Amino acid sequence: GTGGALLKALDGRPDYPMLVLNGDTYLNLDFSAFIDWYAQRPVDFAVVLKEVDDASRYGSVTIDKSGAVIAFTEKGCTEAGLVNSGVYMLKPSVLKQFSESEKFSLEKDVLQRKIQSLKTGAYITTAYFIDIGIPTDYRRAQSELVSYVTVRRK
Repeated sequence: GTGGALLKALDGRPDYPMLVLNGDTYLNLDFSAFIDWYAQRPVDFAVVLKEVDDASRYGSVTIDKSGAVIAFTEKGCTEAGLVNSGVYMLKPSVLKQFSESEKFSLEKDVLQRKIQSLKTGAYITTAYFIDIGIPTDYRRAQSELVSYVTVRRK
């Protein structure tokens, strides 16, 4: 799983926060701003969230008034909502509670199942986001990203 792979990658590395990106999404995030935001907060795990018109494909994320992530709602809610963009900052100690021989998912086993015991933070962005994990959106990304990059360069 994704969590186990990250844990193996930490082998012998210092306990510095790590930036993690899902490979099947694109988010035009100001990473410097996100990293600076994270450095100012006492959180173990930060998730970048994006508001979408229809969260049914992704599931939605609930945050409290302080900006802490408090719940994940499964896919199916057709309303607008905040969704996980697949960009994270986390302390390696979050992963070290698992065994290297154990398969575990960063999203399901760490974020969703341990949400009550983690100090989390939600960074909300308005940046361009596309999930290319399904063929339809992969094809859509071929034209949108080319147009988006061309417009940004001008």
